[in-house]
Amino acid sequence: MTKADIARIVYERHGGISNREAARLVEIIFDSIKGKLGHGEKVQITGFGTFVVRQKRQRRGRNPRRSVVFRPSKLFAASPE
Repeated sequence: MTKADIARIVYERHGGISNREAARLVEIIFDSIKGKLGHGEKVQITGFGTFVVRQKRQRRGRNPRRSVVFRPSKLFAASPE
């Protein structure tokens, strides 16, 4: 699923906005999430999961780096497809 797919779903489910507005809303949401993660904060979306920034340990020939880890919520992980 891409951001364009998400924007299309938002557009289809909400009758009062245009495709462009739906795409802009999706962009704002993702920018907000990236901003919070960039500052080391966790992002918790109830019923979906949590995004957390983890500091990876230094390895030979590699500098320590940060990575984003996703932990699905219990409701999300338990639901059948």
